Amino acid sequence: RAAGLLTLLAAGAGLTQIAAWQAAITLIAAMAALWWTGRIEPRYRFHLAAFRWEVLRPYLASSFTAACAQAIGGIYWQMPQLLLGFVGGTAWIAQYHIAQKFPLTALAVAGRSAGALFPAASEHERTQDLASLREVLEVGTRWLMVLALPLCLVLLIIAPDLLRAWLGEAPPSTVLVLRLTAATVLLDALAEAPMDVLYARGLTKAFVGAFVAFTLCSIGLGLLLLSREGLAGAAWGLFLSMACGSFTLLHVAARACQARAFPLLRATFTGLLRPSAACACATLAVLQAAPGSWPAVIGASLAGGAAYACALYAWGGRAEELAFAEQFLRSPS
Repeated sequence: RAAGLLTLLAAGAGLTQIAAWQAAITLIAAMAALWWTGRIEPRYRFHLAAFRWEVLRPYLASSFTAACAQAIGGIYWQMPQLLLGFVGGTAWIAQYHIAQKFPLTALAVAGRSAGALFPAASEHERTQDLASLREVLEVGTRWLMVLALPLCLVLLIIAPDLLRAWLGEAPPSTVLVLRLTAATVLLDALAEAPMDVLYARGLTKAFVGAFVAFTLCSIGLGLLLLSREGLAGAAWGLFLSMACGSFTLLHVAARACQARAFPLLRATFTGLLRPSAACACATLAVLQAAPGSWPAVIGASLAGGAAYACALYAWGGRAEELAFAEQFLRSPS
């Protein structure tokens, strides 16, 4: 994908050619995935066959609800740009989109990392094992925080230097949007495990309704704050609505597992203070070398991540996290 884009740009191609290449490479990737799946397990090889309605019928309701939740989630993250287009035009949209780029990459990392939570929660729901379901909620929330915290913390610190290295300037409003979006991504990671647990328990209406409420809250707050805060007003609306939504979902999921939210939060963040402080100190120290340059931004990000990992391994890690780290360190040999 990247090689094709670079080739097209070097050849002076326009947006139509670039979009066509994106579509083509996506189709190639999908066909390759189907072929590889069939090679791994011949029973799942793609082929034409008669449509079997009875196979799909039991799952249509939950599938439709999940699709609605995903669509509303997409609207939630893109709604600020729509509001900015009405109020400030394309200039505000461009600034906001640029500021969101790196935090949304961290969001994708957290989302991918949550892939194992739903199958685990579903398995324990089928056996009505609430103790194991609570464990999935606790371990999942902790795991996503351990992963998302250094990513978002580094973005909060390097925001002005990152924009200066990328664009040549760092407008205060764009820096604030980047930082607020990074904080929103961290809150979203906090809500990921509760959503998977609620979905596994069949409480899909709960989090779909919550998504609708958060989206409407974000729109209302965004419109209210745009007139006062300008470009950053939309990001404030997103952050405040996500803060309310994440803690609400965590509370509802904890009650569904017959647990309490505050002990769960305490267990989630226990031991993460010193790794976070080490990450912040290392990031700031490297940034002082050459502020606003790509080497400093990249070096600060790597140093912050390494300091966080080392401090977590030395002081803040739980037993399963240390076991995972030792397995990871042994994997090259």
